[in-house]
Amino acid sequence: MCVLHIDTTNNQEITVSLNGDSKMQLKEKAHILKSQALLPLIEKLLKKNKIELKDLSEIKVNRGPGSYTGIRIGLAVANALGYALGIRVNGKEMETDGVYEWPLRQSMDYGLKTKDLRLKTKD
Repeated sequence: MCVLHIDTTNNQEITVSLNGDSKMQLKEKAHILKSQALLPLIEKLLKKNKIELKDLSEIKVNRGPGSYTGIRIGLAVANALGYALGIRVNGKEMETDGVYEWPLRQSMDYGLKTKDLRLKTKD
């Protein structure tokens, strides 16, 4: 299994790597649009190494010090991917009990139709 490393602390660039290996690392200049550059960079890294999202076992994010907005972008993307894939982010399980169920129950109370959009992973 692979560990995805995300570093958005630098004001000038984004770095993503697999298993902390510098041979499996991509960097991209992203002074302003980090939020728009991070996911395509992750996709490019995975394709280059013939790895699919479902093959990731964990995501690690550099939490600083560094650019506040950059760190928030890295953590937001990592948490979203971790939640969707059901994998750990920085060694922590994504808590879904109650967080996801409350809006679902709330919408049922109002008769709204909802759909579970979380990705299903094979065990």
